[in-house]
Amino acid sequence: MVPNIIKVILATLLLQEAALAQSSAPVIERNKCEGEGCALYYEAVATGTMPVFSIDDDTASIIFFIKRNERVSVLSLNLHHYPLGVAVMQRSYNPVAEDGPNIPLAPGDTILIVGYRGEGWYGIIWKGKIIDTPAFWPELNRYPFTAERHAKLLRPPHTHTWLHVKTAQGRTGWVRDDGSTLKQATNCKYGCPNAQ
Repeated sequence: MVPNIIKVILATLLLQEAALAQSSAPVIERNKCEGEGCALYYEAVATGTMPVFSIDDDTASIIFFIKRNERVSVLSLNLHHYPLGVAVMQRSYNPVAEDGPNIPLAPGDTILIVGYRGEGWYGIIWKGKIIDTPAFWPELNRYPFTAERHAKLLRPPHTHTWLHVKTAQGRTGWVRDDGSTLKQATNCKYGCPNAQ
């Protein structure tokens, strides 16, 4: 006969494996940007020649190229989160959600982390919805809001930013931004993103 504690440990490990498998599917947030001072609309300059895709997808058709030093208008941003981050609760905790009630979490619960929001906050998936909350796993806690370890990070989240751009000639398409693809222009039209 297997002791109950071993059954609990095995069940927790199986749930964590299921969460890791589920977290490989991308989560796409449209018209969203991340980080402090982010902006959805601005003027930018290409740092090199880069492909422009028909849609925000690496497998889409390349429809034209932007040349180095070419100015473009960024019309919107989409965030593609994959793989999602995964953390497992170490102790009971009720993190504060930005737009809702506290979230009751228990030891062994697996948390899917969408991505960074700004000022120590991250998006997590809870009951099928993305909820913004301060980090409660110290590995990614950029601010000292929470000193205790409530969860253990198994895998950090990764976010890929797609920019919907328009050239001076009026051509539009999507560019995958790695953080250095487009540099903000000095005269931002609708607000400036973080300087590169």
